[in-house]
Amino acid sequence: MRQHLPALILVAVATAAAPRLAAAQQTDGYSAGPGHDAGETGPFTPSPEWTQDRTFPGTRFWKLDPGRYEVEQWWRTRVPRTGESYHILQTELEFGLTPRVQFDLYENLIVQDGKLDHEGNQIEARIAIDPVYGRTPMNPVVYLEWHPRHLDADRAEIRLLGGEEILPGKLIGAFNLFYEQNLTRSPDGMGAATFIPNPEAGFTAAASYAVAGQALRLGAEVKYAMEKEEFSDDRWEQQLLIGPNVSTRIAGERLKAYVTVLFGVTDDAKKVDSFVILASGF
Repeated sequence: MRQHLPALILVAVATAAAPRLAAAQQTDGYSAGPGHDAGETGPFTPSPEWTQDRTFPGTRFWKLDPGRYEVEQWWRTRVPRTGESYHILQTELEFGLTPRVQFDLYENLIVQDGKLDHEGNQIEARIAIDPVYGRTPMNPVVYLEWHPRHLDADRAEIRLLGGEEILPGKLIGAFNLFYEQNLTRSPDGMGAATFIPNPEAGFTAAASYAVAGQALRLGAEVKYAMEKEEFSDDRWEQQLLIGPNVSTRIAGERLKAYVTVLFGVTDDAKKVDSFVILASGF
């Protein structure tokens, strides 16, 4: 029970936020017109439409407006320097709860060594420092993730998200700082478990150019991470990956696709870390 406490806290936060959303919808309504968030002054200001697309699979940016939802199906392929490649299949539900908060749930499957297993879940929250897009430079958002896993230790991650338009109507950029580590014991393969923190810290960055509005955007992503098994280890692995990104609205809001393929540059990095996402917004 204790190892799932952070997940329960996140669920409690989302549950507590729901009445505030419902109350606001009863007065003005987020989807149909301006609403009010408890503790905020003035009407709710909708974010620009392009901010409601994920755009970058590996670099988070902003959040969904209240009353907006998205369903996503992920296919991730990882090709390590040594050993066999493996695939992660994820189904994600995203909920815009309040002007400040987005809440996400993932169900994860993994295909490895010819077997399909339930990898675990992810529970995420995005909390905007300023709920109005464009009022604060870089539109900072705090991102929290709890990742309970069945085959390995449970993991937690925190990010600081930022991004904005570089060329109005054409070029956007995003940047994340992140830190993550294990919080519970890992199976040792002999019926016991041991705590291996496996800390990882670094940044991701991305840019995307509107070739045909939101119908077609082309860009790139980069990830740099430092990782080690134990805090006492002398050496950090240096992982640098970079690759192209495509974002498209195939059928408007109802069918979207986001693709990034990262290629390892340093010896410590995976050969390939790719993302293919199909999404539908409501």
